[in-house]
Amino acid sequence: MNIGIIGGGVAGLSTALALQKAGFQFHLFEQSPAFGEVGAGMGISTSTFNLLQKLGVGNAFLETAVPLKRFVIVNHRLKKVLNVPFDGIGYCIRRAKLVEVLSKPLQPDQYTLNAQIGSVDEREDHVEVKLKDGSTHQFDMVVAADGIHSCIRKKVLPQVVARYTGQTMWRGIAKIGLPDYFQNRMHELWGMNRRMGIVDLGNDNYFWYIVRFASENGKDDAATIQHDLKKLFDKHHVHPIEIVHATDNILRTDLKDIAPGNFPWHTNRIVFVGDSIHACTPHLSQGACQAIESAYTLAGCLKKYGNLQEAFTTYQSLRQEKIKFINNLSYHFGRFSHQRKGWQDKVLHTVLSALPHFYMRKKFKKTVDLNYLKEVEFQD
Repeated sequence: MNIGIIGGGVAGLSTALALQKAGFQFHLFEQSPAFGEVGAGMGISTSTFNLLQKLGVGNAFLETAVPLKRFVIVNHRLKKVLNVPFDGIGYCIRRAKLVEVLSKPLQPDQYTLNAQIGSVDEREDHVEVKLKDGSTHQFDMVVAADGIHSCIRKKVLPQVVARYTGQTMWRGIAKIGLPDYFQNRMHELWGMNRRMGIVDLGNDNYFWYIVRFASENGKDDAATIQHDLKKLFDKHHVHPIEIVHATDNILRTDLKDIAPGNFPWHTNRIVFVGDSIHACTPHLSQGACQAIESAYTLAGCLKKYGNLQEAFTTYQSLRQEKIKFINNLSYHFGRFSHQRKGWQDKVLHTVLSALPHFYMRKKFKKTVDLNYLKEVEFQD
């Protein structure tokens, strides 16, 4: 079977590696002139790292990722509210580095860069992919990994649309010396209707993000963006201000997801992975993790079942419940963490500080559980 993959981000590249391990022939199309993603940092769970090992890139991942041992929620003065140890170790890695790790094993004849997709037409016995350069390619099936704004999804599954969650994120990477307690940890500052995350990237580099409620499609003034963001934290501990000041490139993104619903993840010969079909907000650091899980699950289903519809249906049934749980939890976590009045902050922090660790561990374990994959486990 010959498989086309549209999109060379984390989802598309993970799919390529998984298909390769499962013994399938594929060709990947990426619209950019080189593999790479716009962004700053991302979290990877221990369970997802185990999948990266199965895909043959675990060692390369460890060479550039930073282990995280704790997730700490603090108030605006850095006073601890909740300290949750990871089961095992989590990781933070630069987004561009993860793409590099995933793309390096691919051979040049397995992908096409600068591939501007003209059309993807599903026929009875094949899928035809036309590029804007005039070339035409035929595949037995196509994996759409072209992101939350997927052009393919808009054509074949127009009922599935992205949802603006009412929140906007600013993020960047700062080179700055911080106290030792920031090392190998992920901190989130909650309070005064503002939220900031600070994550160790190693060698005095820190990935940070700021989340707040904002109107969709807002714009920043490049000349004043640092001043504007620092002003949000003028009543906080000094570290957030220092971190923003030490950042050269600040990115802004409206936070959108795809709300879980009763819709298919595939047609007869086109199937979707990653943000193109199950995008979630970044509040749980699960976007890349779930893209990699979907890629591995799809490859396992294709290897186990000879019939495309059986493989696609099983893939969705195995993944849908977990995606729904993570999507809903992430959405509500993002809203729950922002309280608009000071007394609400105090109530929230009191409740969080009283939460037993076993409750948090239970939620975490459900997020990283991979037992369902035993049904479609495969080896190259």
